[in-house]
Amino acid sequence: MASSELIVTIGEALDEKNWILAESLALEAIKNQPEDYVPRIYLSLARLFMAGRAEKDFYLSILTDIDHAEKLLNNNPLEEKVDARYKGEIEFVRGACYLALSDWDRSNEEKGFQHLQKALEFYPEHPFALKILTESGQLKHAQPEKKSGCFIATAVYGSDSSPEVLILQGFRDDVLTKSRLGKILIKVYYSFSPSLSRWLKDKFLIRHILKVLCIDPLVRRYDSHKVE
Repeated sequence: MASSELIVTIGEALDEKNWILAESLALEAIKNQPEDYVPRIYLSLARLFMAGRAEKDFYLSILTDIDHAEKLLNNNPLEEKVDARYKGEIEFVRGACYLALSDWDRSNEEKGFQHLQKALEFYPEHPFALKILTESGQLKHAQPEKKSGCFIATAVYGSDSSPEVLILQGFRDDVLTKSRLGKILIKVYYSFSPSLSRWLKDKFLIRHILKVLCIDPLVRRYDSHKVE
């Protein structure tokens, strides 16, 4: 990892809104340590805040940078709390870029808000994500009682848009959120599911056992109950 002193200096430059200095220092850190994801995230943040001058291709290049940073983060995870904060920064950059790109393509707007909401799942105090969602009236959709993702099911089925995951999201939203006990269960689930889903990432056998013995029966039971 790049020297901790340099990382702190980049962070301070961002805090002081000195985007040009932050960009310059982040580029220096990346040159010295190309496999470190932290300066890449900081570089993306600095460029994002300078992007008022930018064209469409510039936002697309920031998204490419942040995708690269995420790959490095997934290959070199830190302790869970730090890991989650940087994942929140990544989702914030994505969300802000997609909102900016909605000036050219309106279909990006919803995607932008989804990424900002996801940023708050990883990093609940993210100041800029909170500000954008509050000002847009979208904050109510980011509350813990109604998370957008089903982390463990997504890890098991491989996609957050698979039919089984969508059925489970319906069970959460249409059944669990209607009772006090259900809301407690949702909070408990989201307290451990992000870290468990990351742990399951390379555990094929355990994912298969979870799918066959636990999740598939729940999906079938709720789906058949809806049909009745």
